[in-house]
Amino acid sequence: MLSVALCGHQFCVECMKQYVEAMLLEGRVPRCPHYQCGSKPTLRSFASLLTPKLKKMTRFLYLTEFIAQIRYVASNVLNPFASTAKSHGIITCPAVITRVWFQILQQMT
Repeated sequence: MLSVALCGHQFCVECMKQYVEAMLLEGRVPRCPHYQCGSKPTLRSFASLLTPKLKKMTRFLYLTEFIAQIRYVASNVLNPFASTAKSHGIITCPAVITRVWFQILQQMT
């Protein structure tokens, strides 16, 4: 049996191997296959099931997901005015920090 690290759900090794491979080949980050769980297992928890090529693919997908989360935080959470300004077409603002954030947002798009 293989246990998902964060939630503790257990699955047989062969089922988990097939599930993880299918998710990776679809370009998706594997999640716990238990109904409505969705916790993301660590790479270490299923690394022994993967070929070197699939391990590399997994690292790439985890990194891609992480970068997307960072971009979301940078554009929406850290300075919500900058996100609003961008969506309404505001180009300049007297506040220096807002101008800096707007420049960062322009570079990201």
